[in-house]
Amino acid sequence: MKKILVIAVFMLLGMSQVNAQKFAYIDTQYILDNVPEYKMAKTQLEELTKKWQKEIEEKVQEIDKMYRNFQTDAVLLPADIKK
Repeated sequence: MKKILVIAVFMLLGMSQVNAQKFAYIDTQYILDNVPEYKMAKTQLEELTKKWQKEIEEKVQEIDKMYRNFQTDAVLLPADIKK
């Protein structure tokens, strides 16, 4: 009887140590730096970002110019045209 109890206790202790480690650390930056497709996609994304940023800046300048023109002409315009 004692042998069975001792064996059961050791089995339970052994099973608990098998499940002890449940996490790991991964260096994703190292992995991504070594994937050529990632580098290519990253450069394409950066080029697209620069292009869109330039377009946005041009639109903002255009809107700003239109607003300044409106401000200068607002005194002369009737109320219905201002709306």
